[in-house]
Amino acid sequence: MAIRKKGLYIDFWIRSLDSALCNTLVEMGYSAIVVEKTEPDACRDIVVFEKKVIEAFSRKELLSKLKGVSRGKYIVSVKPRSVESARVAARDSRVDSIILDGDSARFIDKHQFNLMKQFHKPLEFSLNNWFRTSLNSRVSMYRVLYLYIHRYGLPLITSSGASVWNEAVHPKSAINFLSQLINVPPEVSIQYISVYPRDILVRKGFEVVR
Repeated sequence: MAIRKKGLYIDFWIRSLDSALCNTLVEMGYSAIVVEKTEPDACRDIVVFEKKVIEAFSRKELLSKLKGVSRGKYIVSVKPRSVESARVAARDSRVDSIILDGDSARFIDKHQFNLMKQFHKPLEFSLNNWFRTSLNSRVSMYRVLYLYIHRYGLPLITSSGASVWNEAVHPKSAINFLSQLINVPPEVSIQYISVYPRDILVRKGFEVVR
């Protein structure tokens, strides 16, 4: 199944998918989702891609975990837990996005931004990560987001990070929230859940238009 080009919304990270969450996402108008864990036949009314989320504390650990991942099957997103793992994630072509959370924010600096720009490696921002985390972590994440968007002008990928149906985020809510949070117009924030994630899927060779 391929995705319709018009009216395209993509949730780039569903942590765990069951039929209840699938039905909610379909009702919200998503065309496709990228899923870390799923029940067999949980979702037939939406395009589902598979995702591997890798947490790495060192260069060696990240490279070891990447070795066993099929490039043509999975979207690969990395949670860097050190400067060196963040640098490797930015350079390695097997990595599709770098996840921003309260821990990884410490390792995303000016040099990291430049590497991500050079190697076309987008930052991924999970809304449920934001909603659940501490105030201090939000401050750190916000600083990274603001610089990433306003100083470096790089493409942001936004996902819900949902595990159950009531953690799903309506596309319009996501667009409005991001627009207010990082001070961008809605016509920009809509691209974070449509154009930019679609570009990654196309680059991976997945069929995304019908």
